[in-house]
Amino acid sequence: MTRWLLIFALLLPIAACQQQGAEEAGTTEETLAVDAATVEQTIRASADQYEQAALAGDVEALASFYSDDAIMLPPGMPKSEGIDAVRAAYQQMYAAGNPTEASLDPATVVVSESGDMAYDEGSFRFSGPGPDGTTMTDTGKYLAIWKPTADGTWKISVDIWNSDAMPGAPAEGGAEAAAAPSGQ
Repeated sequence: MTRWLLIFALLLPIAACQQQGAEEAGTTEETLAVDAATVEQTIRASADQYEQAALAGDVEALASFYSDDAIMLPPGMPKSEGIDAVRAAYQQMYAAGNPTEASLDPATVVVSESGDMAYDEGSFRFSGPGPDGTTMTDTGKYLAIWKPTADGTWKISVDIWNSDAMPGAPAEGGAEAAAAPSGQ
C-alpha cells in the first residue's frame, strides 16, 4: 500500500474527554465515571481534525493523536511501535507529498462500560500522489482502539487499516492499491 493508506488509519485526532472520579458507597475505591456520549462525540469530531492535519501534511499533529506506546499496523509497511515510530511512518508517507483529498467516516464508536477503552471502525477515502508521481485514489476501512490518558484526553492506542482493492489490483487513478511505499 502506498504511504497514503497510513494517513487514514487513524483515524482520528484526539480531543479532550473529561474523566471524573467517583467513590463507591462505603469504600474508598474510585471508579471511572465516563460519559460515553461525550467520548463518542470526541472520537467522531477527531475525524475532522485528522482530515485537516492530513491535508496540511502536519506530521506532528497526526502523531499527536496517538499514545506514547501506540501500535500502528499499516498495510504494505512494517508495524510502528511507539510515538517516534508512528511519527517516522507518517514522515515516510508524506515523502511523495500531501493528499489532495482526505476523508474519514467513523461508522461505529463503542465505549467500554468501564470507561477505560473505546474503539471506532469506519471507512476512508483519499487521493494524492503515489510513489510513482501519478495521482492515486483509494478507499478502505479501519479500526482504531482508543484509551484515556492521565490528563483525561483520549488517544489512539492501536490503529489498523486496509484498502478495499484486491492486492495487486490497480486502484482508481492507475496506481497499485497494494504497493508498498518506496524504500520498503
